[in-house]
Amino acid sequence: MPGNAAYGCGIAYRNFFHSALLKNTDKIDFLEIPTEDYIVRARRIMTDPTGSVLREAMDAFPSVAHGISLSIGSVEPIDEGILTETRKFLDEYDFDEWSDHLTYHRMKDQDLTIFVSIPWDEVAARWVASQYNLAREIIKQPFGLELVAYGFPVAGSELSEAQFANKVAEYTDCWFLLDVCNVFINAENHGGDPYQYILDLPTDRIQHIHMAGGHYMDGEWADSHSQPVPKEVFELLDFALEHTAARAVILERDAPPREFGPILDDVLQAKEIFLKHRPEKPAPNLEELVKLAPEVQTVVEPLSLNSPPAELKNLQNYQRALVDCAFEMAVGKHDGQTAEQIINSFDLTDEWKARWREMNWKSMLKLKDKLAFIMEDDKVSARYYQMAEMHHWASILGRDAVIGR
Repeated sequence: MPGNAAYGCGIAYRNFFHSALLKNTDKIDFLEIPTEDYIVRARRIMTDPTGSVLREAMDAFPSVAHGISLSIGSVEPIDEGILTETRKFLDEYDFDEWSDHLTYHRMKDQDLTIFVSIPWDEVAARWVASQYNLAREIIKQPFGLELVAYGFPVAGSELSEAQFANKVAEYTDCWFLLDVCNVFINAENHGGDPYQYILDLPTDRIQHIHMAGGHYMDGEWADSHSQPVPKEVFELLDFALEHTAARAVILERDAPPREFGPILDDVLQAKEIFLKHRPEKPAPNLEELVKLAPEVQTVVEPLSLNSPPAELKNLQNYQRALVDCAFEMAVGKHDGQTAEQIINSFDLTDEWKARWREMNWKSMLKLKDKLAFIMEDDKVSARYYQMAEMHHWASILGRDAVIGR
C-alpha cells in the first residue's frame, strides 16, 4: 500500500468509477476516501460490504479520508461514537490524514444532512475550538476542517466568515480544506469578492483544496458535485495555489458519469495548474511533515454545556429552533403561517428573533424543500438497504467472513 499522505491532484473516491480509476494510476495522484461509506453499516452494505474493493483501490493509490458527519458546530455533546469508529477505520486502513466540515447539521438527534452556516460569532468560534479539542483526543492527531457552501449566512454575525476561520485557527491546531467551488458559489449567491476571501483566510493552514462543478437553478448556484468544473473555479484554484500552502487538490464528482474521460480531463487540467505552483514530486519526508501540529496561538478555556454562558445557550436555542423549524415545515406543520408567526413560535431571545427575521425567508423555504426531498429519498434508500442486507447475509451464510475486512 502506498504512503497515505496527499500530494498533487487526486479524486474523491466513488465506487461507480472504481474500474476507471485503476486504469489511470499514472494520471491520478491519490484518492480521498469517504469515511461514512465504511463506518456507517447501511452505506457499507450497499457499496462494499467486505472492504475488498476499497483494499484494491488503496493498494493502487495513496489515500486520505474525508468525513461528513461530525457536525462540529452543533452546540450539543460531540458524537463520540462517530469519532471512535472513524479512528478505528483510520487505523485499519493506515490513513495519515482525515478531515470533516466546519458546519453544523444535527441537533437533538435530528439530522438535516444539509450543511448550515455557523453564526460567525466569538462564542461560536470558542465552541468549535472546544469541540475540536474533544474530537482531537479521540482522533489522536490534528485534522482538517472544510469551509462549506451554505444556503444562507446568519444575519448579525460579529465576524466575517474569514475572520471566524482565523479565530478557529488561533484557538486550535486544525488545518483547513478550502473548496474553491464553495468559494465561487458563496460569492455568487451571497456576494463578496472570492479572491479577497481567500487572501483573508489563514492561508498557511490550508493544506487541501476541493474543486467541483455545481448547477444553477431557481436563481442560485447549488454545490451538487454533478457537473464539470467551470472556468471560474479553475481560476480560483490557480489563485489559491499561488496564495496558500495547499499541497493537494481533490476533484469531487458525485453523479455517475456516462464516461470517465471528462472527469479525467478536469483532473489533468487541475494538475497543469498545480505544477505551475508546486514541484512535481513531494518532499521525501511528506508523511512526517503532515503529522506536524500547527501552533495554537491562543489557549481558550473550554466551554461546557453543564453551565453554559448565556450567549452559548442562546446560540444553542437558535440552532435547535432552526433545525426543528426545517423538519416541521418539511411535513407541513407551518403551512399557511407567516415567517413572523413561525419565528415567534420558538423560544428565542429578542436578539435572535431579530437576526432570524433579517434572513431572506426564501432561504428557509429552500431548506425545507431540500429536506423534504431528502426525507422521501431516505425512505427509498431504506428499502434498498434492507434488500442489500438480506443479500449480504445470504452470500456469506456458511462462510467465515468479517464485515469491513
